[in-house]
Amino acid sequence: MSGIGHLVFAIAMMQVFGAPGDKASTSTIRSTVTSSVWTPGSSWSGQRPASSDTIIFPDSKEKDEINLPPPPKIRITPCPNGQTFCDDDDNYPSHYLRKIPRQYFDPYNNFFLNDTLVPEGLSTRIDGFDEQPLCLSKEELFFPKKAVATDKDTKLIVNTGNYLQGVRVELCLNEGSSCQFKESFPAGYTTVCRQKYIARKLVVVAAGDGANTQTPLSTSDFLFPSCCVCKLTTGISQTSKKNL
Repeated sequence: MSGIGHLVFAIAMMQVFGAPGDKASTSTIRSTVTSSVWTPGSSWSGQRPASSDTIIFPDSKEKDEINLPPPPKIRITPCPNGQTFCDDDDNYPSHYLRKIPRQYFDPYNNFFLNDTLVPEGLSTRIDGFDEQPLCLSKEELFFPKKAVATDKDTKLIVNTGNYLQGVRVELCLNEGSSCQFKESFPAGYTTVCRQKYIARKLVVVAAGDGANTQTPLSTSDFLFPSCCVCKLTTGISQTSKKNL
């Protein structure tokens, strides 16, 4: 090997192992040696090949889970006056919900869409004719914060800040009373106004009871007033019919 060859070889070894006294990690030497072989007659760029080592950053989800606030330790009480849902609660955990990372809300984005109310009078006009309801009712847009679920448990509903779940309800104004225009029905029948309900799935606070969980949100089914209907009865029970 010529003098120039010895010099080039020495420079190559310094690129691989570093200058005398330098400390190089075993992993760096291994990854460099396997990809930095110089042979006489070949050209040398003078640049160290890129290391194959991969830098792994902490998963962002794990980081957010570490920052998840502790679940609130509150006692969930029923709505007042026997109501099945209410839009106010003195112990509502608004502060806790504000601290939950956004990624926990993302899977439920389709739930945070509000119902809309039909303009007054529009629902009673068909083909230019006015229609009169047999039972009086009123429509309202509620943002319930607490309600009785179909499993009979009272649960806290997510309704705060940017995460709102507006529910349209139609309430009977005279449930249990006779329908309007009752004199127009056939003889022998009685009328009565009844409240009808519809099931709605809403996002709830899963940790509302202070449970130690990494899933702060979940969904539950609730029944909400949907319309007021007029029902006809003959006033004769099924038992009486069998005896006729």
